[in-house]
Amino acid sequence: MSKEFIFSTMNKTNKALLIKIEEDFCKGCGYCIEICPKKIFSESAKRNKRGYTLPAIQNIEECLCCKKCELICPEMAISVILREEREAVEE
Repeated sequence: MSKEFIFSTMNKTNKALLIKIEEDFCKGCGYCIEICPKKIFSESAKRNKRGYTLPAIQNIEECLCCKKCELICPEMAISVILREEREAVEE
C-alpha cells in the first residue's frame, strides 16, 4: 500500500479541499512546483522510499482548485479533492 500525505483546509473562496500526494508514486519531477499559479508547492528535503524528493505544501488556503498540479503530474501522484467531489464519491 502506498504512503500518502494529505493537506486539508478551506481556501479563500470558502471551498473545503484536500490535496493528497501519494509518496510512493512521486518521482520528484517538480512539475507541480512549476505549474502552480499560487506557488502552493515547493521543494523540500523529504524523500520517499525510492529516494525521490517530495514536494512540500505551503499556504494551502491560497489554492485555486485549478487542478493544474493534478493534471500535469506524470505519475498521477497528486489529487486535489473538493468537498463536493469527495461527498459524491463516498455516497
